[in-house]
Amino acid sequence: MLPLGSSTHSPPGQDAAHVISFWIPGLLLVALGVFLNRTLMRLRTAVVLAATLAAIWLMHPVCDPIADADVPRFETVIPLEQRAQQGEPFRKLEGHWYQCKSWISRQFFF
Repeated sequence: MLPLGSSTHSPPGQDAAHVISFWIPGLLLVALGVFLNRTLMRLRTAVVLAATLAAIWLMHPVCDPIADADVPRFETVIPLEQRAQQGEPFRKLEGHWYQCKSWISRQFFF
């Protein structure tokens, strides 16, 4: 069974941004769909939008800090700065490196 919360850390101040960018628009769509459609359509709309919200939850980003001692382990061939520029899931925030992946990826993979 998967936990509903994350066992990993997000960069400081990023939790509010996740709520605004992922949950508020989804909840507004659910409310709009439920109130604008007729009874049978309300159920269908609610199910589709609930599934969409579940997918959004599974894909929301979670960032784990990389300890300064572990940075060389991630820089075996290419420096983290260059790997981040190439689109790999590394971000430098407030002087610290983070590895950012989706929530579902964190649950099943490293």
